[in-house]
Amino acid sequence: MAYARGAPVSEEKKDLVPETKTEEGHKCPFCRIKEVDWKGIFISCLWAFPILLGLDLLSKWLVQLNLDPGQEIPIISNFLYITLVYNTGSAGGAGAGNFGMRIFYIIVSWAMSIVFIYCLFRFRKKKDLFLNIILILCLSGAVGNLIDRTFYWPETVGFSGVIDFIEVYLQGGPNGPSIAWMSPFPIFNLADSYLVIGVILFIIYMILAAIKERKKESQDDE
Repeated sequence: MAYARGAPVSEEKKDLVPETKTEEGHKCPFCRIKEVDWKGIFISCLWAFPILLGLDLLSKWLVQLNLDPGQEIPIISNFLYITLVYNTGSAGGAGAGNFGMRIFYIIVSWAMSIVFIYCLFRFRKKKDLFLNIILILCLSGAVGNLIDRTFYWPETVGFSGVIDFIEVYLQGGPNGPSIAWMSPFPIFNLADSYLVIGVILFIIYMILAAIKERKKESQDDE
């Protein structure tokens, strides 16, 4: 039976018409994986955050569960030791033992973490690998110590403060001469290292950016 051109097709006839699959319907899961911006994910360095934070927390608790406070284990004799201490202050123990100062440092840690998260998303479109490395290092360090300061109290974990354990002597080890702020160097942890490295890299980043800007200005003048 013939149908006039343009005549409506009945519901029964519609069922007989084969459905055509769209291009998206043919895409397999592997094809979709290929479409992911893996380069952008790598450059963002977001994947490094849980790794760095995990290493910081793991190292702290390995020391906490296996050493007594003040116990020293030599790694490199007269230079590098593992020594467990609890720091309720800031870097170097400033403000330790003062409850008000600890609350202040908790607020600062939260503020720093929020700022670093904001910067990560604020500058993500620049796809600047060097800048993202700096921000991830700083964020990992800030969050690592934030967790300790905020949640480690005698009522919750049996001790109070940030777990520090890396001790460096610059003048002959424990039996050598003591030099304020130098030997022994203030005991620190991996989170502190992330922050220090991040700050050093940021200074280098700013210097390189300033040099690049001057070169651009000189070329424009020519």
